[in-house]
Amino acid sequence: MQKILKENNCDIYKYQELKKKLDFVFENIHFNRVVSLNIWDIASGKKKLYSLKHLALCLFSYRFYPLILDKSIFSTYGAYTRKDHKQLYDNVIKKICDYTYSLDISTCKRKISFHPIVIIKVLSFILSVKGISLWNKLGLGADLIFYCNSLLELKKNDFSRVKKYLSMCNVLDCENLITQYMKLCKIPTYSLMEGLYFIHKINPPMGCVAYENFETDYLLSWGNFTRNDFEHYGINPEKILIAGYPKEVKLTPIRKKKVFKNCLVLLGGPTYYETNSRLLDILEQVSDNYHFNLKLHPALCVEQHAEWAAKNNGIVLSQTLLLSDCLLNDNYDFTISVNTTAYYEALMKGIPSLRFYDESFTLIPGCDFDIFSNVEELKYNLHCIQDMHLSQYQYKVNKMLEYCMGIGIDNYRKILCDR
Repeated sequence: MQKILKENNCDIYKYQELKKKLDFVFENIHFNRVVSLNIWDIASGKKKLYSLKHLALCLFSYRFYPLILDKSIFSTYGAYTRKDHKQLYDNVIKKICDYTYSLDISTCKRKISFHPIVIIKVLSFILSVKGISLWNKLGLGADLIFYCNSLLELKKNDFSRVKKYLSMCNVLDCENLITQYMKLCKIPTYSLMEGLYFIHKINPPMGCVAYENFETDYLLSWGNFTRNDFEHYGINPEKILIAGYPKEVKLTPIRKKKVFKNCLVLLGGPTYYETNSRLLDILEQVSDNYHFNLKLHPALCVEQHAEWAAKNNGIVLSQTLLLSDCLLNDNYDFTISVNTTAYYEALMKGIPSLRFYDESFTLIPGCDFDIFSNVEELKYNLHCIQDMHLSQYQYKVNKMLEYCMGIGIDNYRKILCDR
């Protein structure tokens, strides 16, 4: 299987060292936290990260004024493109909409915002930093200036009626900026999770910013697993509030068919490109006996995976389909996943699920009988699941889903509106 869309991982210590060098402070905001993902890319050695068009950001800002701040909770959804993440956010907002003014930053227009003093301060700082190419300095400088301009725009608003701030993801980009500013305004900050957060103990990928760049006063965790894991990292467990899984879920009892033939393969993101390839090599060996359809992470290359699927009597499902749509019908007898929360969603829909693990990453928690690393283990685990008593399987799945995903828990309104 050809290697597909590799993510440039880097040594986390190299990233942290560079991030420390880039601690630019303006109006008491630490902007190295705001651009943490950009710093990760530079530390990873990515080339030509920025375009000439990108440099023009230094003349713009988000149009953050005026905001209609007439409710006690100010909430934002960042400039993200994931439909599934927006669905999670919208589900929470529905629960608290009578208390909330919600701003979708991904739809915010930009305005011309020219501040010569900001440009001088940023460029004099960024050009003095050693160990970064001039092109990356200019590109990162444009980002810093843009976010400084956006901060000045944000500060024009009157936040006196706001009692709480809720972000979709406190560690990223503009939402990190707003989180820092709300804290300076003495407004308690809360953040949702867009996926299951856990500590990467092996080859930390870019996702480690979820805890390395932790900013918010309170993280609304789905279940107890994230709180326990973050406590081991050193984050105060009192900052992790158990809120439950935000999607509207009606658990479907596990269903097992007499013949396991049709499988939905849930591939991990670019971080797991080698693992995805190893899994597909294994599945190719048994493709005569099973029908494999692929559901790709949005960042994966559709064309190259479609080529593999065509050779192995399968298809790649449309990227426009949400996972929940794929799992609605009765087409699949089981799923196989690579370290993705899609594994849990399949179990919620009553579909038996296996996990592929090659020891190259930190495995998310799950059932102790569904992990395989080769063809023999795959066949053995499928046989075990088919032979396992349904009530025993269901009990283990339910306990795991409650602990990891917070199924059956809904504390969002209590936390955000009643506290």
